Amino acid sequence: MKKVFFGLMVLTALGLILVACPNPVELGENVNSDRAIAVLGESDKLAAVVVAPVVSGRTNASGKDISSNSQGGAVAGMYFFWDPKQKDNGYLKVDASVFDSSSSFILTTKEANKYWDFVIGPKKGQAKSDGCFVFYIPKQEKNINGVWISDYVAKAFVLQDFDYTENPIDIPNPDRGYYRANDGMVVPITGSATSGTLTVGGVIAVGSGNPVVNVDTRVVHMYLDMRNYSSNMPRTRPTAFNTTYVNNLRNTLGNPALTVPEALDYWKANVYGPAPKGTDDPITADGLAYIRNKFQQVRNSQATVIPRFNYDGGGWSWVDATVSGVYVDECVYDYVEPPKEVVLAQLAQMKEIFYDYEDVIMAVDGGFFGPWGEMHGTVFGRSSEAYAWLLEGLLDAVPPSRSIQVHGGAFLSWYNTTYGTSYNFTNMDTIPAPVPGTPEARFGFFNDSYAMGQDGVHGIEEGEPDD
Repeated sequence: MKKVFFGLMVLTALGLILVACPNPVELGENVNSDRAIAVLGESDKLAAVVVAPVVSGRTNASGKDISSNSQGGAVAGMYFFWDPKQKDNGYLKVDASVFDSSSSFILTTKEANKYWDFVIGPKKGQAKSDGCFVFYIPKQEKNINGVWISDYVAKAFVLQDFDYTENPIDIPNPDRGYYRANDGMVVPITGSATSGTLTVGGVIAVGSGNPVVNVDTRVVHMYLDMRNYSSNMPRTRPTAFNTTYVNNLRNTLGNPALTVPEALDYWKANVYGPAPKGTDDPITADGLAYIRNKFQQVRNSQATVIPRFNYDGGGWSWVDATVSGVYVDECVYDYVEPPKEVVLAQLAQMKEIFYDYEDVIMAVDGGFFGPWGEMHGTVFGRSSEAYAWLLEGLLDAVPPSRSIQVHGGAFLSWYNTTYGTSYNFTNMDTIPAPVPGTPEARFGFFNDSYAMGQDGVHGIEEGEPDD
C-alpha cells in the first residue's frame, strides 16, 4: 500500500482499484463488514447512474494518482472497476457512509494525455445496491489508464422541518438564570433548628404588563447567619433606633433638647451594647448539620447556590432612618464579627462542606464582614489587612473549581498584600490579566452597594481604605 497526502490510501490491482476518502471508512465502523464491496454484481450495474464528464484542467498526472500494480482490501469505502477490461468503461462503487460528511467529490480519469473530471455524488432518488451508491464512468476518447480522487465538497446544512412557534418557557441551565435571595437562616448552637425557609426552584413572575413570564429560580443566594458564634453580635434584635425611641428617651431623661447624635450614643451604650451576644466558639455539630441540610436542600432541588456566611444577617448593626428630621445612615458598632482567629477557624470548619457540595456551588460569596455580610461598615469591613487574611482563608476553604465573589476593594486589598503592589480603583484596569490556575483567577465580583458611589460611607468597598 502507498500512503498519499491528506490521508488518502489507495489500493489497486490489475483491473481493480480501491480508493479511500480523506476520512476513510474503516471495516467494522460504519461499513457492513459482511458485504463484499469489492465485488461488482449485476444488481450493482442496474443501480448505477451515468456520470457525465467535463474536460479537466489537469495537464499532468502528478498528485493523488492511483497506481495499478498491487491489490488490497484492508480499507473499505470505494472501489473502481473496469468493465470488464481496462480498455473499457468503468464503475465506481461507493459505500453510502462516505457521503455522511461530504456531498460530492471529483473523480478524475486519464485517457492518454487527456484528463476528464466526474462529479461523484448521490442523485436525488438514486437507489442503493448492497448499501452502496454505484456510478457508471464512461470512457471518452481512448482507454482509461489512470483514476484518482480529489476535491471533497463538505455537505451543506439541510433545512429541517421544525416548528418555529415561540415557546416562552424557562429552560434551566446550570449557573444561569434568575436567582432568589434566601435569608433568615440562623445557624444554631444546639438542636435541629428550622429557622429560615430555603426556597429553591420556586416560580416567580418576571416582567410587567403583557406578557408576564413565570420562571423557575434555579440559582439560590443563601444567607447563613452566624450571630450565635460571635461575642460581638446580639442574638436577638435590640430595640430599634428610630423617632419613637428618641422621643421616649427625651421624656425618660427629661431632656427635650437631646440631639439625635446624643440619643444615638446613648442607644449604642445602653441598648445595643448590653444586648446578649453569641460566643466565640467553633461551630457545633448541630450547627454544621444545619448548614449541611441547607446545601442538601439545594442539591435535592437540582439548583445551584451562592452561599454567604455573615454574623449580622438582619443588618441590626446598621441604622438607616430619619429621626426627628435627621437622617442616620451608619454602622453603629465597631465589630459584629468575632476575632480574626475565630473567623478563620470557623471558615476552616466549612471547608469539608464546601468540598462535599462542590457540585451544587455556583460560587462562594465572600461575606463574613459587616452588616448583612456586605463587607463594609465595621472595623474589619474597612481594613485592607482583614480582607487580605479573609480572602486567603477563602482560597483555602473553597474548592479550586469554584469562584469566590467579593467586591473590588476586597480584591485589591488581597492582591496588593499578596504581590506587594499598590493598585487602586483608578488604575486597577492595569492589573495583568489573571493566568488560569493562579489564585487571582479564582475571584469574581459581587457588590451589594454598587450604586452607593464614592461617598466614603463604605470605605474600602469603594476603593478608599479607612485604615
